[in-house]
Amino acid sequence: MCTGCGLFPSLDGLVSTSDASTDANASADADAGLACSGHAGPVGVNVGGFCIDSTEVTIGHYRDFVSAKAGDTSGQPPYCTWNTTWVPADPGWPRTGDDAKPIGWVDWCDAYGYCQWAGKRLCGRLGGGSLAISEVNQATDQWFRACSHADDGLHPYSYGADFDANACNVVEHGAGGLLNVESMATCVGGYSGIYDLLGNTNEWTDSCDGTTGNSDHCIDRGGSYATPVGADCKFYFPLSVNNARFQAYEETGFRCCSE
Repeated sequence: MCTGCGLFPSLDGLVSTSDASTDANASADADAGLACSGHAGPVGVNVGGFCIDSTEVTIGHYRDFVSAKAGDTSGQPPYCTWNTTWVPADPGWPRTGDDAKPIGWVDWCDAYGYCQWAGKRLCGRLGGGSLAISEVNQATDQWFRACSHADDGLHPYSYGADFDANACNVVEHGAGGLLNVESMATCVGGYSGIYDLLGNTNEWTDSCDGTTGNSDHCIDRGGSYATPVGADCKFYFPLSVNNARFQAYEETGFRCCSE
């Protein structure tokens, strides 16, 4: 995402100020009969009714995808026909030696294509399909439901009730770049076993303002190591701030969901 672009929204009014103590490792009230689908990428975590990847998709995971596809970009939705390569815009690709870091430099269609290939889908509407941009709530939004522990009031941040500059790889933590996924043991939640929902990379979701093509704007969630605000589970960048389908930045990656 555009580092330092100065167009980040205030989180005032979006963050719960509950002082209640919280368990960042709160167990998922999961459906024991649900097995997470998918054949590649991070292990899925059952959060009750659907699964979400335990971490951001890594460089190693994504390199496997690029290799397996061998240049075949067929099967994309109509609004992604402009996307003629899965190779990230990363000037240092293929980044051998950085396999455990989250993938960045991918556009929205790259993220969508990876999840489809992995037997999952880009996180969107609970029950399937795309999510309207206005629907950021636990009843319809997979990503928000997982981050906020079904909006239980104790998890405005994935790890708990109050902002902690050192819980996740956010700008206040001061790492200054991407860290290996799951390397910050404090950045877990809203359900046990889900890491880095906040910080490290922004995460593309299946929530866009149209289906016309590369200029549609799509929501990315959670903030990154470079987002200069205390991003919470409800945070996303305003539309038109460098989040069109075709745009790719080091700070923007993704994870997948499945039913």
